[in-house]
Amino acid sequence: MPEVTCKECSRVCASAQRLSQHKRCHTKKYACLGRQCAGKNVRFGTNRDLERHQRTHKGTGEATSSTNQLCPFCNLPVGKGRQDNLARHIKRQHKDQLFIAAANGDETTVRHLLESGANVDQTSTRNETSLHLASLAGHPSVVRLLLDYGASLESTDSRGLTSLHHAMVNKHETIANLLAVRLSNPNSAKRFREKDLLSLALENGFATVIEQLLDQGADIESKSTKDDWTPLMFAASSGYAHCVRLLVQRKANTAVRCRRTGKTPLHLAVENDKLDSIEIISILLSAGANTDAKDREAGYRIHSNKTALHYAAKQGSVKKVELLLATGAEIDATDHGGRRPMFFALESKDLATVRFLLENGANKPFGDKDKNNWQSNTTLLHCAAETSSVEIVRFLLEQTNFADISSTNYFGDTPLHDARDKDIAQVLIQNGADVHSRNYNEMTPLHCARDSQIAQLLIEHGADVHSRNNNRMTPLHCAKDSQIAQLLVEHGADVSLKDNTGATPLHYSVSADIAKLLIQHGADGTSKTTAGETALHSASSSFRLDTARFWIEQPGVDINARDTTGRTPLHYAIGASSSFSDNSFILFLIQNGADPNAKDNEGETPLHRVTREYWGRGVLGARAQFLIDNGGDPNAKNNKGKTPLHVAAQNSWSSADWGVRLLLRNGADPKARDGEGRKASQIAREKGTIKSIEIADQLMSLENQTEETVLMEC
Repeated sequence: MPEVTCKECSRVCASAQRLSQHKRCHTKKYACLGRQCAGKNVRFGTNRDLERHQRTHKGTGEATSSTNQLCPFCNLPVGKGRQDNLARHIKRQHKDQLFIAAANGDETTVRHLLESGANVDQTSTRNETSLHLASLAGHPSVVRLLLDYGASLESTDSRGLTSLHHAMVNKHETIANLLAVRLSNPNSAKRFREKDLLSLALENGFATVIEQLLDQGADIESKSTKDDWTPLMFAASSGYAHCVRLLVQRKANTAVRCRRTGKTPLHLAVENDKLDSIEIISILLSAGANTDAKDREAGYRIHSNKTALHYAAKQGSVKKVELLLATGAEIDATDHGGRRPMFFALESKDLATVRFLLENGANKPFGDKDKNNWQSNTTLLHCAAETSSVEIVRFLLEQTNFADISSTNYFGDTPLHDARDKDIAQVLIQNGADVHSRNYNEMTPLHCARDSQIAQLLIEHGADVHSRNNNRMTPLHCAKDSQIAQLLVEHGADVSLKDNTGATPLHYSVSADIAKLLIQHGADGTSKTTAGETALHSASSSFRLDTARFWIEQPGVDINARDTTGRTPLHYAIGASSSFSDNSFILFLIQNGADPNAKDNEGETPLHRVTREYWGRGVLGARAQFLIDNGGDPNAKNNKGKTPLHVAAQNSWSSADWGVRLLLRNGADPKARDGEGRKASQIAREKGTIKSIEIADQLMSLENQTEETVLMEC
């Protein structure tokens, strides 16, 4: 673009536009009329330069001439003209002043600005108006003033929210009333967190706003976009009885269900523990709510099919239980897991609820045809001993018709086997429970002791620390923590006794503390089971890192020890199901000398074992990649000449092709042949499934390509 020269001062400008801007300096049509400049003909080429100059007069107290007005915000004189220059000045230079005044509740300033011509619907950078800010901050007088000046209720901010949204979200009922009465169409407003305006009002209990919205046509059966909650469900869950009554009077549907959980308004009201919940339940029942409607927990089938009575019992609310039973609720309704309301009452530890249900005929925790047969013979006393309180156990023992101290469940356990704490065990023993009783696996209560206090109590009453179960395991084999193990050792438990598999208590150590304790009392850290497993094998199969770390530090422990099948602890860890995405245990073994290419008796490495399992993306696949990254050989062959690629090609899982590509990306040879002379592509084709044929085609297309091309395509 050619440069242009000013004819008046010979200044060179980069463009014609810049020259036009420069010429304003010569016209100087903006004159300062301040007292300090009177008679001096002080003029400027631009309005910006004039305003910058006038700021030097600010605070001097000078009066403007009769042709000027003083801006109330910047104290600058604004000349009068054919237009209202002061109003224009405020709109341009002080538009934020209205936002600030509205947000701060400064009614005087807001009024002054509006009278001076400020735009009541001027928006901020976030598209908020002054009405949004006043509603959000909770200033009713300012909101009323803005409405009087015609502020728009329909204006939305950058999130699509109106002033009424802000008032209700921030629980400003007075402002919500002011706005709702002027609203024309409550159904057109955007939803906030899946909720329409009516649902927001119900959540806050704004009765007047609710009536206004309903009178203006708000949809009483509108559903949230996520779970299909209706206004009645929001009201029942929020705990406002007057709101529920208002909706029921307007014929709201009490049988509506949540799409995800299947819960009705009655379920939600029972779950609610607010003061009005009893009244809400009464209102819903009077309106015909179905007391025996069952929910459905998506993804958690065992927790589904509960009635409102299940939830009332679970909450331990005898008043809710009474109310539901009085209106015909089924006292022995079962959920998907076969559990009756009595089961949840015992779990709640509320004696009054248990007593009321028992008095009304509930005498079993599970249904006769439950989904899990192991529940069939479980009595009230079993459930109470395992999940409830000592007061309820004592109460049940007083009810001789329902509490047989020696009754056994599906596994042959007595209530003493299931005792959750010392106090409950004490009450059971005082009432004749046998500390020598055995279940169907020949386990005594001492084998099943949950903590050292229960174990101590049982030993004091004659329990045998050397008793063995069907697998010849002693209580020390079954010790759940180091305190129980310490107690058993102190009472003479033999640390070297072996079970049917040849395993000592060391092999079952669930923590390094137990292992250390047993070693200190003479246990042999190098002992093996009849299958050749060491304690390190056992720790590896269950991913017990602290225990494995302890064993690595012990003299004579071989990290590459083999069992009778030739498998090392690393083979065991590879097949462990405790978190396939967590490779910390495997890394620990490799860093401490575990051979990533160790072969078992069939010649299979840990990588062979991985590829034989399910190839889930991000699961075993991540484990295979980790092995390769740490030295695993993707071309190692087993005794039949098969590489991990041959093994992966045999899989018919939906993601088997992904596993094949992973091996190829890491250098697996698609042309390698097994002991029968077959390539991986031939093995896949012989499998005959659609997935395996796709794998075969993929492998065949790569067999004649270079290694670089294979890596590129995979």
